Amino acid sequence: LNALMPHVTFRMSSGDKIYFKDNGNPQARYDIVKWYFLEIGNKKSIKVGSFDGSESDGKLFVNDSANLWGPYFSECVHSRCSEPCKPGFRKAKVEGAPSCCYTCVLCADGEMSNIT
Repeated sequence: LNALMPHVTFRMSSGDKIYFKDNGNPQARYDIVKWYFLEIGNKKSIKVGSFDGSESDGKLFVNDSANLWGPYFSECVHSRCSEPCKPGFRKAKVEGAPSCCYTCVLCADGEMSNIT
């Protein structure tokens, strides 16, 4: 069956063309949605972007005018647990946290931090 999949092409009722790559996987197309949780058990979603992997380089679109992060953030939320340590400080592991989460502690006498 995998040998035949790259030759299958069809259109969805929406008009989108669906085809399969040489390895038999379908091309990736995703809507990026923001979920609003209103009341208990009541939620709403709004499309704020899309990704189309059918292009050779992939196409990512995000609606910059959409209020992606809500009223509490004025800029994009960073996907990292800890900020980089300043010169003179080093990373210290936080027990029970992922390795990307750490605290910054002052370097001991005779230690140097990498400031580059």
